[in-house]
Amino acid sequence: MPDVVHAFRRRLRVLRGELDSEERKKVEMMKKAALIVTTTLLTVACGQNYTPSSPSQVPQSGSSALSGAASDMSATPGTPLGAQARGHIGFGFNGTVSGFPTGKVFLTGGGAYETDSGFVHAGAVGAGHFAKMVHNGIEYGLMQAYAEGWELLETVDMVDNVTEVFRSWREGTVIRSWLLDLLVAALDEDDALAGIRGYADDSGEGRWTIEAAIDNAVPLPAITAALFARFVSRQDDSPAMKAVAAMRNQFGGHAVRTEAPPGGDQNPA
Repeated sequence: MPDVVHAFRRRLRVLRGELDSEERKKVEMMKKAALIVTTTLLTVACGQNYTPSSPSQVPQSGSSALSGAASDMSATPGTPLGAQARGHIGFGFNGTVSGFPTGKVFLTGGGAYETDSGFVHAGAVGAGHFAKMVHNGIEYGLMQAYAEGWELLETVDMVDNVTEVFRSWREGTVIRSWLLDLLVAALDEDDALAGIRGYADDSGEGRWTIEAAIDNAVPLPAITAALFARFVSRQDDSPAMKAVAAMRNQFGGHAVRTEAPPGGDQNPA
């Protein structure tokens, strides 16, 4: 498998425009001499697992397979790719739509090869997908924390320049990150985010991370709460909170509301 990995790394460097003139000549010579390893690289849409739909999508005997997807990692070890290919590497990659200039990280599993910058051998087949899944679970928690802090700052009267507060956090603070940069960019476009509805989908990675945590008895309260917060965002009126209000009324005579008060809850009693 090392030859497959080296060929893949070389292809990444081509895409990034990192090859010098001599290296480009070598690549062209290898192409002409048919020395480049026959490798099938398959990626699928977020949230889907790979199933070949035609014989052309199954690697031929003696070739190698690299499979990557933002999909449930539990499907990776049993993928049909390994049946014909002489080697199979499953991988997850980070970097999103920002493109190669801002950097990509490839987390791979299977085979035996060295780790280098941006290309990590995480373990056996499935390990790369698993590590990518956990990365996205952490992402859920980070985004939720930034979002909650933003809402609190927007709600209080004493802070009147929330966007600049967030911008200042990008400079040397312990919570600086690329996600923070992206939030500031969004606030620069619309400082109240008025053009966006408070509705957040999830593409599956948070759920799979939590399922893995349950399987291994590992507590993930922050990631779980972040996922559940997205579920709450999809409700115009919470059935569960209706039941809570009804019970409070039954046991203590607490008033129930038929409509939410204007301006939010000013009387939490």
